[in-house]
Amino acid sequence: MVRKYTNNDVDKAIKKLFLAQDYDYVLSLVNKYGQDEYENEPQRVRLAILKLSAGDKSELLKMLELAKIDYRDVLLSAEYIKDDDKDGKFKDIDEPYSDLLS
Repeated sequence: MVRKYTNNDVDKAIKKLFLAQDYDYVLSLVNKYGQDEYENEPQRVRLAILKLSAGDKSELLKMLELAKIDYRDVLLSAEYIKDDDKDGKFKDIDEPYSDLLS
């Protein structure tokens, strides 16, 4: 079962990855995901975008664009790893955002 993430989780991740002076800018960017009716699981996808950005604003923009096209791409990259023992299939990471939320 996938954990439900909150806006507080997104705030924590931003504060962990970016400088304080970039907070408002980064928050405004990640909040662009989830504005359209068809954009699913906004907090979870925002965390994936932040994780994959690794604190780089240009990478954040790239991940946001990717999520707007197909959010599953960022979720796959953030929450799953390739399992070389199983013919290249993916397996999920138990707590994919624990490093951002601790």
